[in-house]
Amino acid sequence: MRVKRKKGFTLVELLVVISIIALLMSILMPALSAARDQAKAVMCLSNLRQWGLMFEAYVSDYGTFPGGSHAKKGPYDPKGPGRWGKAMKAYHHNNYKVFCCPTAAKPSAKLDESGRAVPTGVRQPYAA
Repeated sequence: MRVKRKKGFTLVELLVVISIIALLMSILMPALSAARDQAKAVMCLSNLRQWGLMFEAYVSDYGTFPGGSHAKKGPYDPKGPGRWGKAMKAYHHNNYKVFCCPTAAKPSAKLDESGRAVPTGVRQPYAA
């Protein structure tokens, strides 16, 4: 008489499959991380290009670059929009993400001895 064998996976087969999946994931994860980092770098370059296009459009419209934050002399128009960030508002259409590189560290604040917040990071790495 023949003994009927139950259909299904044995514990050994299940462990082999799980170990193969873990091995494949360990190979794949660094590649995905590198691709994510490269995508962020490409986004930084795209943002810088957008900055160039915004300034080019501003110069085309006004014939000069926008003034600095506290410009008192030169081509800066005191009746104009103020800081250059405000001057660029018409050109970035409220897409403020172009002002920050995604690879830059997000700013944070720590408290000093007196309990005041002290900023520890900057989110505008484009400023040279």
